[in-house]
Amino acid sequence: MRIGVSAYTLICLALMVTNCSELPEPIAVSLESEASYDVFIIMGQSNTLSGKGRDASIDVYPETVLQLGRKLGNNYKIIPAVEPLDNHNRPYDQIGFANKFSKLYDQNILQEGRNLLLIPCGLGATSFHEGHWNKGDTLYVDALERAQYILENTDSELKGILWHQGESDVRNRDFKQNLDDMIHNFRTDVGYPDLPFLLGGLCPDWVDEKPEIRDRLELIISTTPERVPNTRFIDPRSPTVIHTDPGEYVHYSAEDQREMGRRYFLSYLDILD
Repeated sequence: MRIGVSAYTLICLALMVTNCSELPEPIAVSLESEASYDVFIIMGQSNTLSGKGRDASIDVYPETVLQLGRKLGNNYKIIPAVEPLDNHNRPYDQIGFANKFSKLYDQNILQEGRNLLLIPCGLGATSFHEGHWNKGDTLYVDALERAQYILENTDSELKGILWHQGESDVRNRDFKQNLDDMIHNFRTDVGYPDLPFLLGGLCPDWVDEKPEIRDRLELIISTTPERVPNTRFIDPRSPTVIHTDPGEYVHYSAEDQREMGRRYFLSYLDILD
């Protein structure tokens, strides 16, 4: 049995979000055994993946961008990156920020002869206080085991974590400690103590609807770089405010996700400097 399969099975049974009916036919890919990978893990809740308005003509990945599969026969297989990525839930008409981030990384950083490998681990409506992302929790373990599997079995280097989460922890009084502990614990467990960790800001329209409750949450996320080294906050309010569609005020649209992906990449460049 491959590492992590039991955790994957538990997630499917407990959360019932496999979306198997929406899967395309499995994609076969032939990879050289000496292939080298720059690896990014995508972690968090629905804004890692839920941008409505996917455009099949533009929301494509370069051939050098791959992913660690999850669904059905692709579990723990390296396959081409296609939208939607193989996160825990996989809404067919939506995208996340990883698409634009990957394109910019491919164009500006990825060295010749290497590939970019994404490990999608996002799942909507997940939190610390309900036991999803703390050390030892199912989603934490799933992300860690997938990263360890790739690092142990391929010529790869873990380059960063792309994180977006917080809405489900709006009333969690321990959110700041939970978040800081998770970053420290995951870096330690995966063996990269200085791993870049990028945190996306919550949708401004959602925060501003109930600032008396949600401002505190956004402040904790945005000030993480003041508390935790090698982290960056991706600001949806600067240089311009990213507004969301009226019916989706808690989620970024596909257009918003493309802009967030660009800002994630610029923040990644900043952390490299």
